[in-house]
Amino acid sequence: MIMNLPTSDHLVVNFPVSKLVSEKLFLELKTKKFTGYSYITIYQENGFEESILFFLNGKIVGCIYVIDNLDLYLYGKDAFSLCLNVFEVNDGVYNLFSLTDDQLKLILLFNEKIKFEKDISDVKFTKEVLAYNKQRREIFFKDVPSDGFQKKDLFNKFNISDLLKG
Repeated sequence: MIMNLPTSDHLVVNFPVSKLVSEKLFLELKTKKFTGYSYITIYQENGFEESILFFLNGKIVGCIYVIDNLDLYLYGKDAFSLCLNVFEVNDGVYNLFSLTDDQLKLILLFNEKIKFEKDISDVKFTKEVLAYNKQRREIFFKDVPSDGFQKKDLFNKFNISDLLKG
């Protein structure tokens, strides 16, 4: 995980994203006035990508999107469409964590940049919105300065990858 988030009640554990019925899931989270966060991890050509959506009483209140190997992070409004971008992938895992209202409010208090409010009723759950779209992702990261250095380069530089092979 990219930040220390509480994992008090793990409601869904490593469920295949390919088996999610996204529209139904979001509407259920709204109806049940869910408070906590959803966490999806997928693996693509650039390594692991992570999507975290925070919910307070059934409403989306925060977002984080990460392409881990490239050290690229998006927060709040900038992350929202990419967080939805992974809900129809064929290879990924979905986790759902329930939190108290106070726990979630503390997360938002100490992480202002993740805040983004969106009522689930306002989201159009179409295949185009939820399907993984590499071009959509590239648009967001085109202006990110890159020195060409990636985490995997650090492993290679110090021959750590050989040690990890066992």
